[in-house]
Amino acid sequence: MLQAWNLLFVAGLSVAVSIPRSDGPIAKTQDAAYLGFTDTTYNVDIWTGIPYAKPPLGSLRLQPPEAYDADGTIIAQTLGNRCFEVGAPISPPGIVGGNSEDCLVLNIYTPGKSAGGKRWLNPSPPWPVMFYAHGGGFNQGSGNDYAGQSLVNHSVELKSPVIVVTINYRLSFFGFSAGTDAIANNALNLGLLDQRFAMQWVQDNIAAFGGDPGKVTIFGQSAGATSMGLQMTAYNGAPQDLFRGVILESGSPSDTLPTPMANWLVYQTAWDEVVAGVGCNGTSNVFKCVQGVDIALLSTVVNDVGAKAPLPSSIWPWQPVVDGKFIADFPSKLTAAGKFTKVPMIMGFTTDEVTYVIPDNLNIDTDAFIYGLAQAVLPFIPLSVFEEIAVLDPLSAFPDPDTTGGTEWKRLTEIASDLFERCPGREWIRNVTQFSHTWKYRWNAIIPAELAQAPYQHIVHAAEIPYVWGPSITPYINEPADLALSLQVQKGWISFASFLNPNTLGDLAPGVRWPRYQDHSQNVLVFQKPDGSGEQANGALGTPVGQGLHEEHDFDDRPVCDYFAANDAAFVH
Repeated sequence: MLQAWNLLFVAGLSVAVSIPRSDGPIAKTQDAAYLGFTDTTYNVDIWTGIPYAKPPLGSLRLQPPEAYDADGTIIAQTLGNRCFEVGAPISPPGIVGGNSEDCLVLNIYTPGKSAGGKRWLNPSPPWPVMFYAHGGGFNQGSGNDYAGQSLVNHSVELKSPVIVVTINYRLSFFGFSAGTDAIANNALNLGLLDQRFAMQWVQDNIAAFGGDPGKVTIFGQSAGATSMGLQMTAYNGAPQDLFRGVILESGSPSDTLPTPMANWLVYQTAWDEVVAGVGCNGTSNVFKCVQGVDIALLSTVVNDVGAKAPLPSSIWPWQPVVDGKFIADFPSKLTAAGKFTKVPMIMGFTTDEVTYVIPDNLNIDTDAFIYGLAQAVLPFIPLSVFEEIAVLDPLSAFPDPDTTGGTEWKRLTEIASDLFERCPGREWIRNVTQFSHTWKYRWNAIIPAELAQAPYQHIVHAAEIPYVWGPSITPYINEPADLALSLQVQKGWISFASFLNPNTLGDLAPGVRWPRYQDHSQNVLVFQKPDGSGEQANGALGTPVGQGLHEEHDFDDRPVCDYFAANDAAFVH
């Protein structure tokens, strides 16, 4: 699913940008000058493939990022390499934009200039910055897949200009190795350190592009959202000046996908299998041996190990871990203790979230089948916990007219959505709300048929992406109702980035304002088209025709999420 989205966004970007020119916009930082280009369709200036750290090659493989020595004029008119993704082969040397270790780059989208070469906008720069981390399960995806022209152009139309930054960060084995060798060699959570390094690059350099380093909002989707939440809990939530607001789309640092100790057996086994596969067993220095392995061999072995994951579309054995520093403890414990950066936050989920993960060819028709699959994916959770959750999420609560995958397939997807996303998210936002203003949403728009992987998945994980990023990926979102909804959600995101309130730029729809999330009321905003094509909160088909954006009580305020919060020790997160 996520890989499919990536391909769509790459295609969208390729048709949206103009041919690079030698007289493109130039941004001069303290160290270098960056030559970009202009998308004349949107009047957006773009710089792509900007290195923010040294290429992590050779002795820098599996090491924290180091500063890139920028100098002279850097041509920033071509998308840089993607960080190595599980399931994809490494690209041959010399191929730019392919799958590579040399990938620590970012892309910048800013309002364009007038014909006279001057910034013509009011307000004039510096402008707020929206810093984006992509999703992909910490093993796939790229900042290259997200074209920022539509967001920037819409911000100009709203007279509240913003700058958009997208980044690449190391993934899979290269960004999230764990085990005793990784612990001993300072090689943990490297992808998260890359993100942090890119944030610091923005602080140091974004003013040259018209950005305000004091007004940075970080946002992300799925693993990118979890990452941005982990940036909030980083170093026990120590004071920082890297960001002032956060938007989390379908993810939080408290997600049930494990954030275990760095020597967890599952992750140690993955490290050992890679070491054996590349022939480094028995060497005098295993870690240095792995650093020196040819990338073609290493990437092949990593793909082979990744293919053994119980649900390869979502769960690989390379994820964030508790390292005692960046992630000082289980994120759920940090959250409960208030050890996170206290800043305003938007977060939310899609109606059906995890329907893309659960295989549809299993004929799931009994509780026993559900328990077996759940324990295969989440072996650290006791059977008694799954049994109690099954009682709290009964079959009758989730009617399903489509029997794809068996009579209990839909119910299992709802249980998985509760465990992976919704209940951890509710726990997270309720803690953040004690210190900061927060807003929550439920994304309830069925994506156009040409973008749907399978109709029965309905409003699946990542369904909001083409709307948040908007029609700069035309023709994929081009129906009037889709375009209107895109403008509504973009307005909320832009308003939040500019003013730390999604309502400051006015109603998102006529007469509709977004209520703050508060512990006593727990009200959320539902994003949907007014044609009745959305779903009820439990996934049942059909909403009232004519009901577009509207307020509702949080569906996650249910006994199953109360049970989740009360039994925190049962979940390694």
